[in-house]
Amino acid sequence: MTPLDKTHASLQITEDDEQSYLTFYSCLVETELFVLLDHAPDGDAITPSVIEIDRIKYVLGFDTLDRLTDFSTKTSAYAAFYGRDLIPLLASEALGLALNPEVAQSAELLSPETLIWLADFIRTHPNPIDEQISGVSPPQGLSEGIITSISGKLSHAYGLAICAYIVGVHYVSGNTAHLIAFVGAKPEAESSLSSMMSEALAFSGFSSTLLDVGFFAEDHPIIAALERHGLKINFPQKEPFQSLAVNIGLDPQRPPKLK
Repeated sequence: MTPLDKTHASLQITEDDEQSYLTFYSCLVETELFVLLDHAPDGDAITPSVIEIDRIKYVLGFDTLDRLTDFSTKTSAYAAFYGRDLIPLLASEALGLALNPEVAQSAELLSPETLIWLADFIRTHPNPIDEQISGVSPPQGLSEGIITSISGKLSHAYGLAICAYIVGVHYVSGNTAHLIAFVGAKPEAESSLSSMMSEALAFSGFSSTLLDVGFFAEDHPIIAALERHGLKINFPQKEPFQSLAVNIGLDPQRPPKLK
């Protein structure tokens, strides 16, 4: 049973519980989905296989390659996306998502309206640092739920940074805030990491303005203070699944194009 299966099963039991929906959607956006294609990618362009139900077109997505193979029953072209990258792409084209059709208990039709709502829900990013930091302190007042949600999101961020610290910060202006400081993040991953923090807060029921986000090089002078006062989260360094679509999706200069 995959993580998506588990959250979907819980949703069926407590379908009137808003948090169950948020938990399912949170799992969906961080899951790697394999999208069935009509043929191999042509440069930056892909042509997803589509089914039409009640005049609505749905792209076929699966949370494991085995499930894609079980559905297609033959060798097929596919592209891999994380849900957070696929959902806005489909929403912009008014396409729905047929999730695990016919091959799992978690089979679900997600309408274009649902994907548009979800894309808007995860779009707001935490505040980037736009002030000079004058001091760093241990984080105070953040709930265990927020910290657990942030740690859970980053546990899927394979190799996107070396580590992150959650700290309290004092700005030269006199303002104070909580900050998540990413160390050694790949430049092309900064937007995705900000999105993860937005998701961690939103799906836990908190405002994305609760946390500022900053990115620092490994040799930045602030690192010693972060190490001394911060709650450290190490990133898993296992290489993620790579495909043309994933590479395109991580580069804002080369967004995937649907035919």
